[in-house]
Amino acid sequence: MFEIVTKIYNGTELVKYEVLDKSTNQKKILSVEMVQGLAMAGGLVNAKLNEKTRTLSGINGYDLRMLPRKQEQVKKNRSLKFNKLIGKHLWKFVKENTTQYAKERYVIEELMTFLTTPCNGKICALYGLRRTGKTVLMYHAIKRLFEIGKDKIAYLSLTEQDVLANLWKELQSLTEKGIKYIFIDEITALNGFIQASALLADKYAKLGVHIIIAGTDSLVLEFVSKDNLYDRIVKIHTTYIGYQEYEYLNQGTDILDYIRIGGVLPADIFYNEEKTKDYINTAISNNIINSLLRANNRKQYQRLIELAERGLLKKAIEQAIEASNEELTIDVITKSYINGTLGSAKQLLEAVFHIDDTLDTEEVEDRVRYKLSIVKKFDMQISDEYVEELKDFLIEIGVIKMYTRYVCSKRRVKKVEVPIFIQPGLRYHQTVALINALCETSSFFDMPRNIRKQLQQKIIEDVEGNLIEHEVILSNLKMQSQQEMEVTQLNYEGKEVDMLIHNQESLYLFEIKRSTQAIEHQARWLINNEINDYIESFFDCKVKKREVLYLGKTKTVTIQEKCIVYRNIHEFLKQTK
Repeated sequence: MFEIVTKIYNGTELVKYEVLDKSTNQKKILSVEMVQGLAMAGGLVNAKLNEKTRTLSGINGYDLRMLPRKQEQVKKNRSLKFNKLIGKHLWKFVKENTTQYAKERYVIEELMTFLTTPCNGKICALYGLRRTGKTVLMYHAIKRLFEIGKDKIAYLSLTEQDVLANLWKELQSLTEKGIKYIFIDEITALNGFIQASALLADKYAKLGVHIIIAGTDSLVLEFVSKDNLYDRIVKIHTTYIGYQEYEYLNQGTDILDYIRIGGVLPADIFYNEEKTKDYINTAISNNIINSLLRANNRKQYQRLIELAERGLLKKAIEQAIEASNEELTIDVITKSYINGTLGSAKQLLEAVFHIDDTLDTEEVEDRVRYKLSIVKKFDMQISDEYVEELKDFLIEIGVIKMYTRYVCSKRRVKKVEVPIFIQPGLRYHQTVALINALCETSSFFDMPRNIRKQLQQKIIEDVEGNLIEHEVILSNLKMQSQQEMEVTQLNYEGKEVDMLIHNQESLYLFEIKRSTQAIEHQARWLINNEINDYIESFFDCKVKKREVLYLGKTKTVTIQEKCIVYRNIHEFLKQTK
């Protein structure tokens, strides 16, 4: 039997327990998960586990809240021996490490623009999630600098054992030796970086030294860009790897491969549930948690820090991601049912969700949402308010991007903000897992197996179609920020145009389909006079082009005296950069 004697924290996050082995009278340090396992097995004399909430509570008169606390001790290496490379050693290193990754990220041009023009007292931050090529991007930039004769370069890779004061000494030494380009990788691992970050710009960048930084905890860089380094930092985002670039980096990838596993480098993260969960944990959850605990204005995030202290913040982040995937599943099932695209599986859907043709769209959504609420098993200690607050951080670190959908009727217009996951493989895997869990419920097992499989496959294909639609929209949203145009969707009286692009003079309408066949029905809303008239009135300009984007060959047809281009999605996306 064991007794919990001390709680051990990293900042404000409970990370370990010190326990006393009653049989040997020796103390041990155990992880939170191991202690929870002991409690589940009845191996603790002073605590029990609530299996639903995964929290410990005292028993036999013990109050765990009164246990002593201490901070986890991290040994610091106080030498000046950073992982540092300069001169010919750096040149050899980057040549060797760019051989495997010979193709460069598109954002290399942004980085080289910064490096080959006066920095004007600004530093550059490579800002993105894990496995999006930040470190290799540094290598490629260093290689390019050497190739144009600029060899006064240093590369530093930091760890949690490095000390901030020693970094300043190293930078001082490098600048005294005439180094003009300093690349600092994993700078967010350094304790105290947020508070001292301004020195990079105020001292070294003002001397004309080009400083390029990157780190795993990208939210830290977002914090410093809004505070300590406000207007003295150039951010280059790496998280979004669109289909065109992904296909360039991974020759032979088609659009379906991309939406199933795409969004990270190399392309092996989203193949199974274990790897996907690990990525969410390291690239997203730890990113947010570590950044919050080191923020300057922690009072601003007190509610979330309290969740961390209770050991619930990681679960809350997972729920924020899953909640968005749940809405995608609801949207897909509802649209499939309302539009009658489920074939013989429609009867199964009616039986499972207790819906029929007499219900409107919102009522169907509510029935589906209720059924999913049973499957998803969310932690009741985590309120919707926490989940909504965390969605803002998911936007900040580039996990999701929002776009506007207009939902219109003859009486009203409603603007709805719709989330798109920047990394489609993450959303695909989690959404398919939710659908598979739904199909394992007892309601489905009362149905013939072939019909059940038909429904399951049809919903997954519709999810794929939805994610293809999102990638098309996302690729054009990047252009929206560079040009005076809006990329949106419009739903009028239940009839939706998948993508609408407009500026002051022109309107372009698109339907986006996961199909290799060009079918006239796919263009029904593009040729519908009522919808076209409404859209032209709503945006006060004329429709100039109508296209169906699909997986087949590009061709032009005339339907009801309107010219419709059926364009291959791959060709369309190759045009957007």
